[in-house]
Amino acid sequence: MGPLPKFGTFSGFAFLCYAAYSTVNYRNELKMKGVEFDGVPFEVLLQCILGTIACLWGGLQMSGELLPIKSEMNDQCPEQLDFRGDFISLNHRGICLPPKSIE
Repeated sequence: MGPLPKFGTFSGFAFLCYAAYSTVNYRNELKMKGVEFDGVPFEVLLQCILGTIACLWGGLQMSGELLPIKSEMNDQCPEQLDFRGDFISLNHRGICLPPKSIE
């Protein structure tokens, strides 16, 4: 991993911050002119898209090699998978019931 992915991530965040700053400035200009805000300009949308792509690329390059998920199901038999010892409760309301008579 070289400095290029870190630079890509940093530049992506810089693009996104600049796009937010540009949007705030654009809204302030519209308020001063008395015009209603309909949406952001195309340049700001382009900055957001480029910043997002740069951040994603840099993050994926810095993460390293993706490894497959290893399953541990082959090591256990099905009886062990169904047993949940934490859910066994021996103190229940069945104690208050009268014992069953066998006839």
